[in-house]
Amino acid sequence: MSMLGEKKIPKKNLEDFDYFLSKILDKEIFEKKFVKRFFESDEDYLGDAEFNALKQCLLPHLTEVDGEKIMSKLYLWLGKDSWHRIEWLVSSNITFTKQPLAKLESRVLEKFKTTTDQSELDVLNKVAGSFGISLKAEILDESKDK
Repeated sequence: MSMLGEKKIPKKNLEDFDYFLSKILDKEIFEKKFVKRFFESDEDYLGDAEFNALKQCLLPHLTEVDGEKIMSKLYLWLGKDSWHRIEWLVSSNITFTKQPLAKLESRVLEKFKTTTDQSELDVLNKVAGSFGISLKAEILDESKDK
């Protein structure tokens, strides 16, 4: 008990997220709000362990998030080289119907020019395909330079 007579809740690791969700009356509403706030934030405040524990909670609600917010988060992840998160997002089978944000398109093309790792290039190709970003001009420009 605390000084105010409140029962102390044992601290749980985010890996025990399901434990906390089971204590919430309307899990669906909580998850929707959490997903919306996560993608609306200009920062990525989740570490890898937390993200991995919560990504299954995010997935069912991605279609309810504004595409621009998802693209902004993707832009952020590309800047931080968060390849596992990027791959998770583009492998989620969500169809993006909006034009890509200019900053996202620019970052994808920049990464395409500077990345030599094949697995990262594969992820970039998935990103380009998911958002309709054309890499053909970049490929042609690079082949001319060689």
